[in-house]
Amino acid sequence: YLAVEAAYVDLGDVEYKYDAVVSDGVTSAEVATIFSGDSAGPMVSALGRLPLAAGWDVYGRLGMYFGSEDSSVDVTVDGLSESFSDSSSSEAFVWGVGLGFTSGRWTARLDYQQFTDVGDSDATGDVNVNRIVLGAVYRY
Repeated sequence: YLAVEAAYVDLGDVEYKYDAVVSDGVTSAEVATIFSGDSAGPMVSALGRLPLAAGWDVYGRLGMYFGSEDSSVDVTVDGLSESFSDSSSSEAFVWGVGLGFTSGRWTARLDYQQFTDVGDSDATGDVNVNRIVLGAVYRY
């Protein structure tokens, strides 16, 4: 009824683009901004399982994510470009709930997970990441 899991998690890439025209009332300039970032790393969590009928179970998850984050910002003002980048590592609390179906050594799972405050608020910024995961587990 209790399990410990370790996994490598790739939370994916994010990209945000913004184009604007800024003006001081006399002159104006076109500004283009592109922010991109990614996060990946190991996760360790404990699962509390409650078996239901005929191979089904529900579970709760509590754990920690140890992420490595990279971010960059590209700013172009009237054709002149400048780039900034930063990397950081962070630890984020993970919680989740799920439903599993077991047949033999295989379990199919549907998970909701939330990673809280992923990133470094001083360097790359931090965000909550919500995800829904469809996965398979093989027990040997």
